[in-house]
Amino acid sequence: MIDGVPFYETKYGYLDLSSIPSSMISRIEVIKGASSVLYGPNAEGGVINIITKKGGKDLSFTVQAEIGDYSSHRGVISAGGQKGIFNFWGTYENKSSDGWRVSDDYSPFEGTVSQYPGGSYNTVLQYNGLRENSDTRADNIWMRFGLVPTDNTDIYASIFSLDSERGNPVSVDGVKVFSDFSYFSRFSTYRDQGIDLSGRHRFSDQFQVRTALFYHDHEDQYDSYTQMEMIDKIAESTYRDSLAGVSVFSDYDLTDTITFSGALHYKRDTHEDRPDIGTDYASSVSSTFSIGLESTFVAPCGTEVVAGASLDYHDMSEAQDHDRDNAVFDLTPPSSDTAFNPMIGLSHIFNDATRVYGSVARKTRFPLLSGYYSQGGNNLDLKEEKNTNYTIGVSRPFLDNRMEIEVAGFYNDISDMIFTIDRDHPHENIGKASIGGMELSLSATPFDWLALTLNYTYTHGRNESDDRTSDYLIDIPKNMINFGFDWLVPGAEMEWSLNCRYRGETLAEIPQNLGDDEEWLQDSFTVDTRISRDFSDFVKWSNKMELYLELTNLFDENYWYTDTQPARGRGFMVGLKAEF
Repeated sequence: MIDGVPFYETKYGYLDLSSIPSSMISRIEVIKGASSVLYGPNAEGGVINIITKKGGKDLSFTVQAEIGDYSSHRGVISAGGQKGIFNFWGTYENKSSDGWRVSDDYSPFEGTVSQYPGGSYNTVLQYNGLRENSDTRADNIWMRFGLVPTDNTDIYASIFSLDSERGNPVSVDGVKVFSDFSYFSRFSTYRDQGIDLSGRHRFSDQFQVRTALFYHDHEDQYDSYTQMEMIDKIAESTYRDSLAGVSVFSDYDLTDTITFSGALHYKRDTHEDRPDIGTDYASSVSSTFSIGLESTFVAPCGTEVVAGASLDYHDMSEAQDHDRDNAVFDLTPPSSDTAFNPMIGLSHIFNDATRVYGSVARKTRFPLLSGYYSQGGNNLDLKEEKNTNYTIGVSRPFLDNRMEIEVAGFYNDISDMIFTIDRDHPHENIGKASIGGMELSLSATPFDWLALTLNYTYTHGRNESDDRTSDYLIDIPKNMINFGFDWLVPGAEMEWSLNCRYRGETLAEIPQNLGDDEEWLQDSFTVDTRISRDFSDFVKWSNKMELYLELTNLFDENYWYTDTQPARGRGFMVGLKAEF
């Protein structure tokens, strides 16, 4: 969500978070688990809510410039403030890059180019150095206007336009080329724009309502080519998507210990596509409605009970596709789905601030339009996924709240899991699956100038369907470790941040037949670092002046996102940020 508004769906999924200018982000809320029923369907693993910035009491102005390897640059201008009841914050961002490099340890090999019609041939699809077709260009504008007449009322309007073009790096082991479509491709246009209207009003000390109206629009042009050099164009496919809807949240404090909350969500998704310029668009439309009620009771002894339920409804009212002659034909949409999803959660806080908690919740994941059309045609037999989620955990602060440790266990019992079989079948139902494990989190601030974080996740994911060819689920690492620190060097006005990530035992591809060898990704350990220096004391005409250096994949680890996509090697960015 962005300011409580759902991300919108495109042919390739939801809005890419990296496209949101960082200068517009105030904070990111991560709501873990599936316990709450207030966020509608498709939030079975938790909710990420990006809170955009508001203008401060005084007018402020920020300029930021970055340069990096392979002609990478980024420039940002931001301004905001508040005058009386009027609040404003806006950002313009321009960024460009010729791409990024693979690790020096990457070893080129021959992949297969399969042509339909025609034969196949072998060639190297990725050499050392610059990642083929990884360049990007973007111009982004994001503005937020607000009226704050009283402390109990605020009204905001957010307008954004994210306009880019980008390459589309291919799988290095094989590419398919058809007569009207190819994986040798680029997005010559990739545009997102929209407007969100949100408001909050507290009617009394006990009752408040938050609302959001939104319309988001996406358009991209996917250009297909016959070969890696991107010279001979086959087709210019166009995809258009829009999302319109409303969300309403209400909170009522019946007493100091009993709270009732409710939520209503409605959204209408529309997808249009055409295989080439000059052909007609095929259109598909779906609607999702959800109403949720939740109650919280806090006992004097420190025990909290949360219980609720949601009724979720999904309907695909229109479905069209193209045949091989590019004519549009109607499909029979799948039947509508209604799901009842209850939950209950308990927690207790002891006198020493130790907190124990647990919850049981059922969640439903309805297919997105991108799932219905994921097989290069229609995939309308895709069914909703049902998930019963169990969590239990304990957390405790130590050292006068300078350190906190949390240990949690989770288990998901899933039926009709929407699952990735392989690259050509990214959305398929499997009969039954389970995902369980534990998380260990530690955060500590032993000194005012040092902050430490450590997170370890163990995941046991299993395919339990009758016709499985592997007991494992792809892209679910068994072990993940994240460690980092922020060190403000005393007396030097310098800050050093380090982030280390380990990912191990991840299935890359499911074998075609039971008993065939399984392919696993190699374990990876990557390190990113950032060093910054504050020069505010030396520059009197700026409120803050910061010079920084960022290094990604510091040790140039050769690892893979998937079994066919090598990850970024070492890269750098130098930046300067000034606030006025």
